[in-house]
Amino acid sequence: MRVRNSSSGHQDVVLNGFHTPAHVGSTLDIWRRLKDLRDGRDKIILDGNNLDISSLIAVARYGVKPEISQDQDLAHRIALGVEALNNYLAKNYVVYGVNTGFGGSADVRMDDWAETQIGLLQHTQSAIITSLDKTLGNNSEREPSHVMPPEWVRGAILARANQNMRGQSAVRLEVLQRLIQLLHHDITPLVPLRGTISASGDLMPLSYIAGAVTGNPDVFVQVGRGEKAKVMPSSEALKTSGISASGLGPKEGLGLINGTAPSVSLASLVLHDTQQLAVLAQMLTAFAAEGMAGNVEWSSPFIHATRPHPGQIEAAANIRGFLKGSKFVVGGLEERKRTGDGLWQDRYSTRTSPQWIGPYLEDLLLAQRQISVELNSTSDNPLVDASEENGRGVGEVYSGGNFQAAVVTSAMDKARLALQMIGRMLFSQVTEMIHPSTNNGLEANLNVSDKENFTMKGIDVNMAAYMSELAALAHPVSAHVMSAEMHNQGINSLALISARRTLEAVDLVAHMCACHIYVSCQAVDLRAAHKLFLGTLREQILGDITENGPFHVFKLTREQLAQLAEATFPVVESAWYTHNAGCWKDRIVPAVDAAMAPVTQFLSTNDVDCSISSLAVFKATFHKAVVTTASSIFYPNTAVRPVDVATRLGDGSAQLYTWVRSKLGVPTQCGIDDDPLYHAHKGMSTEEKKTIGSWVSIVYESLKSNLMDMVMEGIEESRGAPRTDDEYEELCKLMKAKF
Repeated sequence: MRVRNSSSGHQDVVLNGFHTPAHVGSTLDIWRRLKDLRDGRDKIILDGNNLDISSLIAVARYGVKPEISQDQDLAHRIALGVEALNNYLAKNYVVYGVNTGFGGSADVRMDDWAETQIGLLQHTQSAIITSLDKTLGNNSEREPSHVMPPEWVRGAILARANQNMRGQSAVRLEVLQRLIQLLHHDITPLVPLRGTISASGDLMPLSYIAGAVTGNPDVFVQVGRGEKAKVMPSSEALKTSGISASGLGPKEGLGLINGTAPSVSLASLVLHDTQQLAVLAQMLTAFAAEGMAGNVEWSSPFIHATRPHPGQIEAAANIRGFLKGSKFVVGGLEERKRTGDGLWQDRYSTRTSPQWIGPYLEDLLLAQRQISVELNSTSDNPLVDASEENGRGVGEVYSGGNFQAAVVTSAMDKARLALQMIGRMLFSQVTEMIHPSTNNGLEANLNVSDKENFTMKGIDVNMAAYMSELAALAHPVSAHVMSAEMHNQGINSLALISARRTLEAVDLVAHMCACHIYVSCQAVDLRAAHKLFLGTLREQILGDITENGPFHVFKLTREQLAQLAEATFPVVESAWYTHNAGCWKDRIVPAVDAAMAPVTQFLSTNDVDCSISSLAVFKATFHKAVVTTASSIFYPNTAVRPVDVATRLGDGSAQLYTWVRSKLGVPTQCGIDDDPLYHAHKGMSTEEKKTIGSWVSIVYESLKSNLMDMVMEGIEESRGAPRTDDEYEELCKLMKAKF
């Protein structure tokens, strides 16, 4: 995997010779710019035309402070629009929302423009905020919040200021400066969660932001973050911070609230997370293929070149890059598997993953383009088309519908369906790894223990719950439009509702990814142990031609011993993998019994004189050797170390595995011996003993924190898997020091 610059200057990713300029390259661009902003290497300068998703994430989520461009052309453009409206009104022309009523009441004419703007805020500041929402840290009953998370609101303030800077909204620069001052002073209005249909923009949510900047004493704000955060009336917060409350010009109330900013803010946050989950899902697909010892020839470039959909080609190349160097897959990379028994091709959840996820990578890129354009669009009504004439601002005022946020709904509905498709793929992969009939010979429920245990059964059920909820969210929100506001808003976008539903989907897929990572790590640990055991069985037991070998009793020639070992091993291997319903100990007797058929057939075919007692000696010797070998490799005498696994994984999954086992310290789950209650009942120490859910929660929290920084940096730097013990130790140190 490597990164190169295209002719357009965009950094594209090339995986195994495939030029993939689309999804992963775009996701890297956003991550890279966000990292520069967080680290202070770049600034956010607002001018109405250049706000990007990375900048909104930086302000909303990480507290980066934006600045308004000092370009005099910007200030002139904004002032020109304000003056043009004033001159238009001076001619006694009718302007919607200035000297008329609002919406279905636009047939009413208004004389007091200032009161009209206050009246607009009055009727839109109508949603529910409870007293509990205003009392931080006093919610022991975990009542659900009725206000938006602060990061949504910070993003909405940024987006609205930027949209108004385009000069078509007739909002003065000083008002926009006050909006940005809210961000600089960590003043975040309490904005109701519900009540907008995103039709005439997000009127209700934005009215609370406008209420804060105008100093309404009954609009409350949160000042500060963390333990120092306080909630107070906006008038008090402005006074304390030295910010003067803004008055309202003829159209400034409408200009502040008649727009798509809350919807596009949340959509930006959601889409950022969705894009990264889509990249992670491709890495997890490679991980699942390794856990199930897949035949990954389905990732071959030839297959996807014959059906050249860009998303499919990219997904296949990405997954193949993440698999590079893997010793767990049985074919399809440097070499192909051409003979053998068993399931010849992988099941659909991995084999058709490029075809499954590819179209949705394309959809996500379209969604990203839609949101990026919306961040730099004028989304209110009416609009002022201003120009300069004899040193005065003049122009026309047009009524339209740029507030209709269907473009955001479209982006979010696409993103949510993509998440549902990603989740369905991950669900199938996890259930296949857990199920003994589909996991290619691993124990049922991925039981590492030496006795029956139901290790991953709960996760299996949890995944079904997550998937069901995710599927229920996939239905388009846009299909549920209700006529509103005197039937004036007969069609409305429901964009913010769609974004909220998509945020729920993001969190569900994050749950599923955390489970997938945990299960995949367990699966490759088990797979490595079985590969070590079977390799030892083949080379050191069946291949032992000394008098200590199991075949010594038959007095065979060296050549015959080699032939008999070659005939016996595949049968024993098949029996070993087939009898996987219990623990590893339950495989021993069936495997030993299975060896008898090829042995007796070989002896008969080669006319070897053999007594029944000799066969009994062979069976006893072989049984003892299998027991001794298995006991030295499997739990509780685990022979496989994390380094042994990581150095054999592909370039992508090795990063995840090392992160989990080293950085997070999440161990292999070894059955009831790892349960804290079991230890407590036995009077043993419960230190470092956690429920399975607690371990998965650690992975989930990491995923919501800095795991994706590690993944994205690994892709950007073409970081390969460690191939030696020393390289593994260096990777562990890097992860602990840097993230």
